[in-house]
Amino acid sequence: MSQTHSLVNNTLPILLLLVFLFIHTVSTSADEEVIVRAPIGTYQGFISQFTEYQATARAFTGIRYAQAPVGSLRWKPTQPVNPFSGIYNANIETPGCPQRCELPPHTCPKTQSEDCLFLNLYTPRLGAIPKDQLLPVYVFFPGGHFEQGTPNSILYDGTFIANKTSIVMVIAGYRLGALGWLANANAQMSGNYGFMDQLTVLKWVQNNIAAFGGDPKRVTIGGQSAGATSTTAHLISPASKGLFHQVIVESNPLVLPMRLMDDVTINLATPFAKQVGCDVSDFSCFQNLSIDSILQAQYYMDSYKNLSIPLETFLPWAPTVASFDKLIPYQTFEAVQKGYYHKVPMIFGNVAEEALIFIYMGIKKKMTTLDYVALLYAVFGIEDGARVLNWYRPLLDGDKRPEVSIMGTDYIFLCPLRNVLSQITTQNPQLPVYNFIFNHVLTFDAWGPKYTYCVGHVCHGAELPFVFHSLGVHTLPDMHFSPQEDVLSTSIVNYFTNFVKFGNPNGNSTSSVTWPQFSANNRQTMMFQTPANQLVKDYKKSYCDEWDYIGYDHGWLNQLIDQLKKN
Repeated sequence: MSQTHSLVNNTLPILLLLVFLFIHTVSTSADEEVIVRAPIGTYQGFISQFTEYQATARAFTGIRYAQAPVGSLRWKPTQPVNPFSGIYNANIETPGCPQRCELPPHTCPKTQSEDCLFLNLYTPRLGAIPKDQLLPVYVFFPGGHFEQGTPNSILYDGTFIANKTSIVMVIAGYRLGALGWLANANAQMSGNYGFMDQLTVLKWVQNNIAAFGGDPKRVTIGGQSAGATSTTAHLISPASKGLFHQVIVESNPLVLPMRLMDDVTINLATPFAKQVGCDVSDFSCFQNLSIDSILQAQYYMDSYKNLSIPLETFLPWAPTVASFDKLIPYQTFEAVQKGYYHKVPMIFGNVAEEALIFIYMGIKKKMTTLDYVALLYAVFGIEDGARVLNWYRPLLDGDKRPEVSIMGTDYIFLCPLRNVLSQITTQNPQLPVYNFIFNHVLTFDAWGPKYTYCVGHVCHGAELPFVFHSLGVHTLPDMHFSPQEDVLSTSIVNYFTNFVKFGNPNGNSTSSVTWPQFSANNRQTMMFQTPANQLVKDYKKSYCDEWDYIGYDHGWLNQLIDQLKKN
């Protein structure tokens, strides 16, 4: 054998070994970036990326934060997940909670299960942040009328935010519908199970987020619609103290009161029990119901018309106020008036036409001028009805539902928020409080065939793709941001995440529009719109002054919903 041949034979195995070790080292290094050793256990995530925006982030999806609320844990307080051994696969799309989802496209869960208490988590790449630096955290609770939705919707993809703004993003699911919110004093069912789920999320974050690079001392919570109502409930809940440090609230119908235990038991739990064939006091019967029977009864309650309690039948699944516990002891207006809320930096806001989608869902046929006038007098009486008619004078021709929508937006969303923020900033002049209005009509149809009346309008939920920049990174058929929308979305992301990082939406930004704090004196609001954002002072002042005079008594709202249901 030649010396050269012998050298090759001796060298080849060494070269192969070196190649193997190199490949293995690179692979292990790549895997190590998405392996997190948290106090509760070890997770393996993945790298989420969108090449169009050169956005990559570490993603951990389908993290279980609580034990499955099934069997003996159905309609019971949330039980946190136990520590585990091995490696948890955090690269899965978990099922949504049981629901009959009728939301716009791309927002419903692909699968459903009662075992649905999971969260998704996004962080910047390890090389994008200084070593050992903990980042601020934003925990988001999705909306959906407390009975629909999923954290897995593309609306809530946190890749862009984590990559571009260097925060840790958490999106969490919670129990929905009757399984999440049914209260029944006769069967020792406290309600607020979805709220307890959210508390468990916040405790999981406190205990584990540092392992993912998040700072448990800088946690902002937020949400939209039902998630906004939930966030506001945390703002006034003694049980949430210390679990968060700031809030971002999008589209909370503040005038809608939360439920009272006795009222829910009589007016919701009793007819629900009748529908499922249980005695209202037989808890074991409730626990052994099939999911189908629960959803069927829930669907019945959604259309159930008890005109003596129109608020309950308008929004049957919602938080329950109970003075005997520390979860939600007060209504929002009462808590604000008495100063019973956590004094933390806040962003509150709405979209320009909040009520439109609800009015058109509730009133299927066109409304005449006579119908409109009759509605106002029936709800507000002769004197106040004339006042309201004078503020919201209808055009002589055409469908009057748009006028009712404008009135509903002011009375249910915009004006009570102005009232609440004015009280808070009067009580706490130094507290950072900010207000916004989203006023941009999408350049494409994101609403689908069930919500055609929202095309060309700024309906409830219209801001969500802009908050997450989700339609900037997800290319969908006929759904993609225009250049101006891309700029608008980027500005909103920057304002919101600056707030998460600094407690101030302006942060270190060089934005051309500085967002000032809201106060009872200036009432300055950021208007998010194209072609450019702008500040407005005392938005809808004359209307809100009148509503403040009449007040936000729930009796008026009960009558309004009563009349709408009769149509």
